[in-house]
Amino acid sequence: MEDGMSERLFIVVSNTRSGSTHFATSLNLFDGVSCNFQANWHASHRSPDDFRLPFYPGCDVAEILREALPDSQARGTKLTFNAQAVTTSADQDSVYPCFSSDISIVHLHRHYFDIYASRFGRGTVHLLNEERDPAEGGNLVNSVQNVAELAQQAEHAMDPMDSYKAILQFYTVDLIASRLAQQSESAFRIDYPDIGRRLGEVLQFLGVQTSADAIRQVRERPLVKKLPPLNRDKLPNCDFAQDISNVFVEALYRFDRGLGPGLLEVREDGDGELAIGLEPFLEEALGLIWERHGLNSTTTTAPGPNRIKNIDAIARLAEIRTASRLPVE
Repeated sequence: MEDGMSERLFIVVSNTRSGSTHFATSLNLFDGVSCNFQANWHASHRSPDDFRLPFYPGCDVAEILREALPDSQARGTKLTFNAQAVTTSADQDSVYPCFSSDISIVHLHRHYFDIYASRFGRGTVHLLNEERDPAEGGNLVNSVQNVAELAQQAEHAMDPMDSYKAILQFYTVDLIASRLAQQSESAFRIDYPDIGRRLGEVLQFLGVQTSADAIRQVRERPLVKKLPPLNRDKLPNCDFAQDISNVFVEALYRFDRGLGPGLLEVREDGDGELAIGLEPFLEEALGLIWERHGLNSTTTTAPGPNRIKNIDAIARLAEIRTASRLPVE
């Protein structure tokens, strides 16, 4: 970094299936920005694996960024959480001390039903290309879901409580992002549909100057190919999931306006049973949905064993293909 330039460390925090790869890759194409890794949150210390930077309770995120990324005017990474990384309130609380206030937070948000449809309809992974990550010298081999098989398995693989807990997890990640933004000296919130339109604003937030032509070229570059989406009527618990998603999106907006998080506490016992504390407005809204779908109302606060971790294994096939041979639309 040249003398006189102020360093900006940043983290793009988002759910999976929220455009974070495209967003981070776009930022990395600009001079003055280094954003060519991905971070994941782990329950304990873990050595770096390919392009992933492991964050874990007790780590120093700023130190990891400075060690892993080259000097740049703005350097950072994207951080996503897998389905089991931050289940309980104690897990969530372990995240915040790792982030110093001088780390800028970019909170990337996507509607929860869209995440749900992408994750359980299109697949938990998308096709990698050389522009994404240079892992293993460009060897772009990845496990890929077979959408047809997912369509056959989805109904018995996910009961309504599995769908509820998946969407609950999406909401938890956004709560973490919002709380990190609150403790940061600088934060920026961007919604999934606005990634291209607001790219220049994000660069300005990061203190990076660039031309309108450079922004246009990045915005217009070809997108990474993806598996075709599953028809809406084949999504597991589709109407129920959309109802739940709308309630939790509203809960996030309430939290951002200082009206409370909606979700007070999540605990898990040794058998994987969840106990959830909800604010009255959220418990009432969910109760109406439970009544409409003929469910036991007690499962809003005690939804049973946490089986979210099994969904990925059920959905993925054991087939490994190269990106050039994958059937895409």
